[in-house]
Amino acid sequence: MADVLIGPTTTPQLVEPGGGTHWWLLGALASIKAGRNDTGGRMTIAELELPPGFSLPPHSHRNEDELFYVLDGEVTFWCDGSERAFTRGGTAWLPRRMPHTFSVSPDGPARMFNTHTGPQFEAMVEELGEPTQQLRLPDPPDPSDDPPDVDALAQVFARHGIDLIPAAPPH
Repeated sequence: MADVLIGPTTTPQLVEPGGGTHWWLLGALASIKAGRNDTGGRMTIAELELPPGFSLPPHSHRNEDELFYVLDGEVTFWCDGSERAFTRGGTAWLPRRMPHTFSVSPDGPARMFNTHTGPQFEAMVEELGEPTQQLRLPDPPDPSDDPPDVDALAQVFARHGIDLIPAAPPH
């Protein structure tokens, strides 16, 4: 049986520690280790560094499955009614169209390895994030700043196949 290629042929990616493209995103550091140009558009592989208490609104991905592997810290995942807290080695596989979210322990920070089965997450990071060469969390927002505009965030997410879910997960 012949091999079936999903996208264009690509070359191996050998990324040194600290390598990749780095983005400050919603108070976190997202380092893209292999993106759409490296994988023929098949996946985005990232390392995420997240501050204590970091969380996202519940959401689902229309076209991409998502995998998280906890490297450091404690992260609680919620997916489709189930909730689990993980430390190093915990893994969450979140299929497309399944409502999910995660939150970092207030004792954080946390680091995770993250894979999306497509290029949309990377495109969202590029639109919403700020490129950086600094391999650290961004400075926290000034308390006098306006809170993030959830409607604007929802619009950016939607352009990249990510839908915010109105109901919050149980805690």
